[in-house]
Amino acid sequence: MNELTIKTPQIELFDKNGELDDIAVEKLIFFDAECKRLEKALKEVKGKLKDYMEENGMKQRKTETGTITLIESSEDVRFSQKDFKADYPDLYNKYSKLSPKASSIRIKAI
Repeated sequence: MNELTIKTPQIELFDKNGELDDIAVEKLIFFDAECKRLEKALKEVKGKLKDYMEENGMKQRKTETGTITLIESSEDVRFSQKDFKADYPDLYNKYSKLSPKASSIRIKAI
C-alpha cells in the first residue's frame, strides 16, 4: 500500500540570543499559506467525492486505513440572537454575559 506522508516542519522561533528569528517567522508564514492551500484542495476533493457518492447512492466506503461516510443533508433549528435582541432588548441584556476570549495569533502573508 502506498502511504502519503506530509512532513510537519520544525520551526525554532528564537535565535541563540532568545530573540524572535525573522527566518522562523518567514517559515511560519509559508507554513500557514501551505496549510491554507491544502485545506482548499481538501475541500475541493471532498466536494467531488460527496457528489460522486450522492450520484451513485454510496453511503459509505471502508478501506484498511479508515472509513468515509456520506452525511445526508438535514435541517436544524437556529436561534436568531440579532432578532431576539431587537425584539426583547431588556431580556437580552438580562441574560447576556461577557465571556473571556483567549489571545491568539493572526498570520497574514503579504
